[in-house]
Amino acid sequence: MAPHVAVIGAGIIGLSTAVLAQEKIPGLQVTIISEHFSPHTTGDGSAGLWMPYCLKDTPQNKILRWSSKTYDHILKLWKSNEAGDVGISLIPVYKLTEKSGGEDMEQPEWTKVPLAHHIINSHQAQKLASLSDSKFTGGTHCISFTLEPTYFLPYLMQKFKVNGGKVLHQKVESLQQFCGQNYDVVINCTGVQAHNLVGDKSVQPVRGQVLRVNAPWVFHAALEGNEGNYIIPNKDNVILGGTQQEGNWNTKPDPADSMSIHNGCCKLMPGLK
Repeated sequence: MAPHVAVIGAGIIGLSTAVLAQEKIPGLQVTIISEHFSPHTTGDGSAGLWMPYCLKDTPQNKILRWSSKTYDHILKLWKSNEAGDVGISLIPVYKLTEKSGGEDMEQPEWTKVPLAHHIINSHQAQKLASLSDSKFTGGTHCISFTLEPTYFLPYLMQKFKVNGGKVLHQKVESLQQFCGQNYDVVINCTGVQAHNLVGDKSVQPVRGQVLRVNAPWVFHAALEGNEGNYIIPNKDNVILGGTQQEGNWNTKPDPADSMSIHNGCCKLMPGLK
């Protein structure tokens, strides 16, 4: 009898893990168990931009390994005939700063990964600043991708079901509830909810709020520094962000954050007004 695997969580990691398990082990029985499915996951709110972000003290070697594998996987999908269904777009990304010495920004290891990446000098930054209400001193430009969860999650779910996968819509309160059930392996893909599920208090939320606007003339992503505002085009709208609020579990939109995001992004790209 084929082994039976339970995957807890139906976000990007949960669905990707479930599909990969099916592909690596033919005949494997896989069941996804989750309280929330697309379009009601955290990932559905994301713009899906490939770019290492909010890294803190994560070791550089891990960032490089994870980011390169992800980039290569997205590139492979982009070159396939499924790119449109998956929601992939290749886009230029400008990351700019107003800090002094912006031209001398330290370049982390992951900048070796994209198809192209180069430093924007002070002269180029001034030209870009003339298009906004900012005073940029430097930055970087790279070729990246958006992999939109609103397209990618349904794509993965369809693939999972075609491969014979099963789905249970329920909240997992404890791993103990799997004792005595017919699962050989249980894989925890609950993301930040591991804080409660396995009592790992080191797992904390970093709350991100975004706005979606109609701006069909925007075809490039613009990011302000490492943790500032950002503008990222998707297929059907443009994502404006954002916040990085550590320890904040609130999943409802905050009007004050919305105003701050709007004002910051309009400074970055006045045409959004």
